[in-house]
Amino acid sequence: MASTTPSGIHPAAFAYDRGKGEIFVTNYGSSNVSVINATTSQTVANISVGSYPWSIAYDARQGELFVTNFNSANVSVINDSTNSVVANFSVGSPALGVVYDSGAGEAFVTNYDSNNVTVINASTLVRVATIPVGDYPWGLTYDNDSQQVFVANYASNNVSVINGTTNTVVSTVAVGSYPDALTYDSVQKEILIANYGSNSVSLVSGATNTFVGSVAVGITPSDLTYDSSGGDIYVSNFDGGTLSILSFVPAPSSAVTFTESGLPSGTSWSITLNGTTQSSATTMLNFTEAPGVYSYSVGPVAGYASTPVSGTVELFAEEVRVNVSFDAPNSPPPPTTYGVSLQEVGLPSDTTWSANLNGATSTSGANTILFSEPNGSYSLLVPSVGSFSANFSSPLVVDGASLVVGITFSNGSYPVNFSESGLPSGSLWTVTATDRADQATVSSRSTGPSITLWLSDGTYSLSASGPGGYRLTLSDASLTIHGAGEYGIAATFSAETPGAAAALFLPWLTTGVLVITLLVGLVGAGWGYRQYQLRRWRSEAQRWVEELNRDGSEIRVPPPR
Repeated sequence: MASTTPSGIHPAAFAYDRGKGEIFVTNYGSSNVSVINATTSQTVANISVGSYPWSIAYDARQGELFVTNFNSANVSVINDSTNSVVANFSVGSPALGVVYDSGAGEAFVTNYDSNNVTVINASTLVRVATIPVGDYPWGLTYDNDSQQVFVANYASNNVSVINGTTNTVVSTVAVGSYPDALTYDSVQKEILIANYGSNSVSLVSGATNTFVGSVAVGITPSDLTYDSSGGDIYVSNFDGGTLSILSFVPAPSSAVTFTESGLPSGTSWSITLNGTTQSSATTMLNFTEAPGVYSYSVGPVAGYASTPVSGTVELFAEEVRVNVSFDAPNSPPPPTTYGVSLQEVGLPSDTTWSANLNGATSTSGANTILFSEPNGSYSLLVPSVGSFSANFSSPLVVDGASLVVGITFSNGSYPVNFSESGLPSGSLWTVTATDRADQATVSSRSTGPSITLWLSDGTYSLSASGPGGYRLTLSDASLTIHGAGEYGIAATFSAETPGAAAALFLPWLTTGVLVITLLVGLVGAGWGYRQYQLRRWRSEAQRWVEELNRDGSEIRVPPPR
């Protein structure tokens, strides 16, 4: 042992500041952080933080360290230039693990009792997300290759995988019992998890987020770290009082990594290599194959074209990397069919109408009927609706774009409203319109206060009638219809008084008597003339008989033979 440097009470974790050549140590029992010069092994500062500082992570970009204070439920931010706390950031309770995501520039903090992870923007020191994970999240580590954060959930016996770009959980991987600490092997591209309860270390693939296997170690492993220079994993066994060293024999390089660019964050894409398909919502896909030559293809992504679409890779002594770029086409390919929208005007609301385009009929109670047709010329037929006839263009030509066609309905007849006044409620009355051109009549009856006649263009004589005892007056006795307009006629009934009825009756009575007298006189005169003729005929007949008798006496009788 070269030297021993005193720090605070119960040192728990440390981080190395390569830029300043200093080591920062959290002292759980004395609630401070010791700063030790890595060259002289001398303590240069003791920085007071929150209660029971547990974990620490270094942000080389900002020159800051993030310290989780277990009992204070917050994070202290230390500036490595001034060795002073510049901010205290409240998180969940209790704050336990912390890791820095250099890709996103964010710090991830596990909140043990809150079962979530707080994400802090390292530049602005603003909370950007709170991510639910498993039960009692403990340690966590960052995979720089896949840009993912792996969280050990102590009571769930699994690991949550967080996408560092979208800050969402993209996978959950079952591991050993009571996982508490993690580290990342950048050579094997695997996450190693110390399982406190099962005395083992689990391996999870950083490329596929799948369980690879387990390695037995000492009793209750509680922490582990990766030596990038030698490729070894060091595991501290808490109750065993031992240190386990895991060494991996390098296998022949037979890996191929596909890296995507151009897709929106979180978009799923896929690669098929040697008959095996993998998909991912991150920017990387990793395959492992025996040395050889293999073909690959890029799966389609809606709205995007990939470069390349397919190809081959040669796997021998080194890892092969393939970049795949996705580009949105300048314009989508033209559809094979286009919308033909028929839009009706002129019909009363909610009236059902229909249209036949190219032999296909569609009916609607709305003012729009839709068809879909490829390029071409199509005949259109729109039947009349009652007294409404349609005006439209036909044929229709579809030429590479959607088409809107107006259908105008017009009524051949127009309403004429007759309004009655003066009659008792429920009285029956009638109106009639006679076309002066052809003497055709249109009539209607009603016991209500109004009657509507539908009349086409022309000139009409108007008449009306009602119950006896009422005199009728129309506001107009004739009407000319010329297109749509407002046509209204007032029919006013007034009751006739008894005196007016008697006065009106006398002239008619006098006239009746005269007519009857004239008829009797004419009949009498005719009868007398007939008697005169009979007497004359009788006298002439008597005279003819006498003459015949006289002439007969003078006839000579022929002599006998």
